[in-house]
Amino acid sequence: MDETLKADLRLSHGFLNLVSAGYEGIYVYLNARRKLAPAEFGPDALEKLAPALDRIHGWWDDFEGHSPLVIRTALENPPEPFLLAWNWLEITKNHLRSLVNRLAATSQAQRLAGDLPAVHLRAAAACEAAYGREHFVRGLIRYGEVMDEESVADRWRQHLLPCQADVAAAHGHLALAERMGTEADPAAAERLLDETLALPAILAQRVMDINGMFAEVGPGLTYENADIPEAHVEAWSSRGLPPEEAGRWYGVGYEADEALRWIDGGVPDPVRAFDFMLRGFAAEDAGRWLREGVGARDAAARRQQGLGPAGQPPS
Repeated sequence: MDETLKADLRLSHGFLNLVSAGYEGIYVYLNARRKLAPAEFGPDALEKLAPALDRIHGWWDDFEGHSPLVIRTALENPPEPFLLAWNWLEITKNHLRSLVNRLAATSQAQRLAGDLPAVHLRAAAACEAAYGREHFVRGLIRYGEVMDEESVADRWRQHLLPCQADVAAAHGHLALAERMGTEADPAAAERLLDETLALPAILAQRVMDINGMFAEVGPGLTYENADIPEAHVEAWSSRGLPPEEAGRWYGVGYEADEALRWIDGGVPDPVRAFDFMLRGFAAEDAGRWLREGVGARDAAARRQQGLGPAGQPPS
């Protein structure tokens, strides 16, 4: 295959895989909301989304036929399909940012327990996150197969089982919300929150994935297009955190000094940091648990039993 065509197909795949995973996830989210509250969420939104998904499926067929969605030399006057993909990625980004903000506002058990719509939102967002991730991984496998890069396809095939486990867990969250009926059950809401606490941070990373993709056809990723406000840029740049990393932390709600505290404490991932933080761990304590290979949810359960990171009561 010609090297220029390869480069255009790689770029095309980046946009296509993100918009495909995004819209497939939104479709699952809307379907879950409708299932939980059919009187409030009718079929209209799903019906409006269906033609977009059909178009995206057609773009996948084009990709498999080595017909790129994006041609780098034509970016000054891009064709209609690429402009449409860009617009749908903008819509996906705005949807994700809205979910992040709404989920973060109800990330306390006492808040969620009395708010059935917030329970429905969290269960549906969990379904979106799980299905979106599975579609994204399948898209990377597809990339390896189409581009004759078997090592890439094989590497991502290894991620399918965890993805499928997350999808099964999301169905459990949806069923839990369904069983509540017309009133939020405090114990069930607390369980749902415990199992999905890091969800806002997970979805915030997808916003940054989209920002990074947009930057691929522009001047590169800057603090500005990583969604860092101008007034905050110096705080991140002066502490040596580049736009990519800064955007991932800022999107979760961290300021630069807070992010450095978690990184220096041994928790370099904002999703893990968010999960530990909401469970009441300080950065240094969380780092000790992670060094023992224990995640936030298990760490909180063990701490409640009086155990430390090494499995023994803390001295």
